[in-house]
Amino acid sequence: LQSDYPSVLAGLGKVYYHYQQYPKALNYLKQLVKKVPNSSDGYLWQGKTLLKMNQLKKGHEMVAKGYFLAKKNVEALSHIEKIPNFRQEKELFKLYTATLVKGQLYKKAEEEIQQAVKIYPKDVDFVFDLSQVYYRQKQYQKSLRTALDGIKLFPRNHYLHVVAASSFGALKQNDKATTYYEK
Repeated sequence: LQSDYPSVLAGLGKVYYHYQQYPKALNYLKQLVKKVPNSSDGYLWQGKTLLKMNQLKKGHEMVAKGYFLAKKNVEALSHIEKIPNFRQEKELFKLYTATLVKGQLYKKAEEEIQQAVKIYPKDVDFVFDLSQVYYRQKQYQKSLRTALDGIKLFPRNHYLHVVAASSFGALKQNDKATTYYEK
């Protein structure tokens, strides 16, 4: 059965889950996520289904994505932390640090992102995230230094230019801020 209605897909997935027909449940939940890529329900129930199928790593990852999308950061973090060596998988590490930032756990996010930058030095997302975390903690000098170092590595990254401009602005150096906003 195919459906164009996400609520039907979600419903069928949950019904098959409750009847312990996990492969069928997974089929409908995957269709749901394909139709609605930011469906917290789709990821959450996919994860629960995978956990019942004893696919622990993928199950915890999907549950964490579902909770992340539902803005339930503590729950998301607890599922990511159940995955052994999650820091060795870049996308899981990104989900973890994004969840920390979203939950405003800036000190922990700073520590984790600093570690991520060491492990993945060529990943612009971690550099951007670190500059953002410094900015949100009002550590404007660190934010600026991180953004400018990032711009040397990734000169075309617009987001790093925005953080640099914002940091210059926060430091009352508006003339420098405008040059980075214009790039």
